[in-house]
Amino acid sequence: MNVVKYAGETSGGYIVTFKTSNAALLYGAKENNIKYCYRIINGCAGNFTDKQLHKLQANSDVTGIYEDGVGGTAMIQTNATWGLARLSSAKKLQYTNITMTLEDVQGGIRMAMEQAAAGSSYGVAKHANIIAVKVLSDTGEVYTSDAIAGLDYVHDSVKTSHRPSIVNISLWFYAYQPLDDAVARLSKDDIIVVTCAGNFAQSASLYSPARASSVITVAASNITDQQASFSNYGPAVDIFAPGEDIVCPSIKDKYATRVAFGTSYSAAYVSGLVATLQALGNYTTDEMKDQLNDLALKGVLTNVY
Repeated sequence: MNVVKYAGETSGGYIVTFKTSNAALLYGAKENNIKYCYRIINGCAGNFTDKQLHKLQANSDVTGIYEDGVGGTAMIQTNATWGLARLSSAKKLQYTNITMTLEDVQGGIRMAMEQAAAGSSYGVAKHANIIAVKVLSDTGEVYTSDAIAGLDYVHDSVKTSHRPSIVNISLWFYAYQPLDDAVARLSKDDIIVVTCAGNFAQSASLYSPARASSVITVAASNITDQQASFSNYGPAVDIFAPGEDIVCPSIKDKYATRVAFGTSYSAAYVSGLVATLQALGNYTTDEMKDQLNDLALKGVLTNVY
């Protein structure tokens, strides 16, 4: 069995998947360099020696060995906002000039996504409860192993609470099967996953979890109802939402705002809409996709690839 190479930078570790959860747990219990043993997928993550990798490659219980890849957020940092107005309007909006500012913050990443989805001033689902799950390092790096661990935590938490839940993943990775399997498990257990298409002006089918059919993948539009120039696109995209010149809170002080763009904001808006709809009826992912398709405006976007 060959190690599946990641298309980008790696952590130096690996994710190993097994035929059964018991096989994964047994392997994780006897090794001392395991980073995670997952429940959402039959797998472990760790920093394995060459000797261990050779043994794993020969292990009949192993179904795959993957390099632990590095991904990122799909946001670029730079009153109801135009994005909120566009979600609730059947008519095209008029462009207004916005002064762009650049802000280098870490805590602002999480806050901006939360506020777009469910903030009291800038959010769609203003009464939704938000639970932040930290998977990024303090320098903004994120590994596939940590992202799956975060989804593992979400899955366990929802099973305990039994509350209808929406997962917003404003992250991108190059195509990665274990991550696709993790979001598929969430969807199978009626936890709806909304993710960003990515900001590379490429096919979203090249990225995970955007390429997974079990998630709602959101691309970005702008105020003139065009596909945003940076937005990923293609058959993996389920819907477009505002993602350019988005006004959101800043961490400079409690009154400060900033302007940013990215499909992460588009996904956050749709997450808020999904949360609102889920409060009216307990939908599966496929049913929610149908609901969004019924509500979405048709034939209004231009410059769509």
